[in-house]
This record gives sequence, C-alpha cells and structure tokens, in this order.
Amino acid sequence: MMINKENLSVIVPVFNSENTLDDLYHRLNNVLINITNNFEIIFINDASMDKSLDIINSLSKKDENIKCINLNKNFDQHNALLC
Repeated sequence: MMINKENLSVIVPVFNSENTLDDLYHRLNNVLINITNNFEIIFINDASMDKSLDIINSLSKKDENIKCINLNKNFDQHNALLC
C-alpha cells in the first residue's frame, strides 16, 4: 500500500561489499516501493577493490531507480556520504 508520493533518496556508501549488495538492493527496493513511486537508491562506491562497482552497474542497468557515484580513491564512509 502506497502511503506517500514524496521523492525519497537512499544513500548507501559501499566499500568491498560485493557479497551483500544484491540482497541489500532487493530488501531496500521491497520497502521503498511500498512507500513511494518516486525513489532512488544511490550507491557511492568508495574505491572498492572487489566487484562492487560491477554489481552496482549491473543493478543500475536493470533498474532506473539505481544511481552510482564511483569515487576514484577511498575517502572513508563519512566523506562518501557527504559526496
């Protein structure tokens, strides 16, 4: 049941999270679609050395609500969120 038509952005800092990204995406998506039609999930890849960026890019190709910001060096979680 839709309870709100407001825009909503969820910011997710990512560092070497290849094993959890797909599950996180599905869980977030399931919650957000019940809140609003107007949402985005912004993954901020903080220079991951695993396949996190590949997974985020794959998700974003399948779902227009997924955005990716790719940092070219590791800025740590706080700075990634500020980004």
